[in-house]
Amino acid sequence: MKIYKNKNINIYYEKIKGQNILFFDLSKTNLFASYFLRLLEFKEWHYYDKSGELLDLKEYLKWFKLINDGLDYNELYYGMYISHKLIKDFFKKYFEDLSRSETIIYKQLQKLNLIEENNLKHKIHFIIINRQLCEDDKINYQKVYEHEFSHLLFEIDKEYKNMIENTYTKLNKKYKQYIIRLYNLNIFHESFYADEWAAEIHRTRKVTTSLLSNVNKKNITQIQKYFNNYFKQYKDLIWNSKKNK
Repeated sequence: MKIYKNKNINIYYEKIKGQNILFFDLSKTNLFASYFLRLLEFKEWHYYDKSGELLDLKEYLKWFKLINDGLDYNELYYGMYISHKLIKDFFKKYFEDLSRSETIIYKQLQKLNLIEENNLKHKIHFIIINRQLCEDDKINYQKVYEHEFSHLLFEIDKEYKNMIENTYTKLNKKYKQYIIRLYNLNIFHESFYADEWAAEIHRTRKVTTSLLSNVNKKNITQIQKYFNNYFKQYKDLIWNSKKNK
């Protein structure tokens, strides 16, 4: 259900597998940083500054460009999944220092009775679709939504996660190296590889079958069927959001 809207953002809420999911549909590119940069990057910043201080948005944007060869944060992500732990840690520490955009999110959590002061009372996850950036770069935002939903399901559905990790473990070394090169996944742990690999399968519908055994192909088909049977219940939430405005 839609719980908030203005001319640039729609926020939806659903309860999935007993956990609370907020979906953000952004129709202006610079809103991604405004709403989510500090939440996503505050821990990364604290590797550089141990004081625990939360920078304002302009300072974060300058810092990010400095360490990433001038990249604009607003133009990096077509979509994003944010886990409960990161949301919990951010609001627990900084609920009294929120920006205007972050306060909008906080108030929606209050209305849903999910947070009290700095205490998240229930499991919460975010999925964000940076719709304007998708349209600017001619990226299918429905596929981006599918990708991010897979990350969510990997986090909240144990059976789905086990299917993915068990299949990824059985992939041959050559195929794993192909995945790491393709998605530049050279700094993360094995579970991250598996999660990102499965999300890309759903987004692109492509698997390099020449590097797979018949057993691998069967397992991948099972993963896709499991995901599709679940995703179909929620696929229209963002896809048809323009019609619902």
